[in-house]
Amino acid sequence: MVVKLSWATVIAVGLAAATSGCCGGGPSHKCTAEMDGHEGAYTSTGAGDTKAKAEKEAVEGVCIWYCERGDPAVEAAYQKYLATPGGRKDGTSKTMSVVNVPEVKRVYELCKVRCNGDVASKKLKVTATCTK
Repeated sequence: MVVKLSWATVIAVGLAAATSGCCGGGPSHKCTAEMDGHEGAYTSTGAGDTKAKAEKEAVEGVCIWYCERGDPAVEAAYQKYLATPGGRKDGTSKTMSVVNVPEVKRVYELCKVRCNGDVASKKLKVTATCTK
């Protein structure tokens, strides 16, 4: 007996298998990292095929979130940009400015390096909780 399947059926079955976690298709570890301090609490999640990768992603995410939302130097750079004619005309959100505005992006990238270094040296306390 020959079964004929359409390409749409084959693709649908393949997508269902890939998104359902079947066949080893998804990260096996998930972590949530939390940092208190710096005028607020920041939380991020991470996922990976090892606990170490998931934890690293979650901790780096906390620093990204803090630098974007809570770092005074990034805020000052953003406000300085908004005070320029281009910044007033642009109307770009802070989230987009840390990616698209060189003056803000430079301060943001430095913040991420500093934050990750402070976490690694235990100057900043970040707590990660992981599940498999």
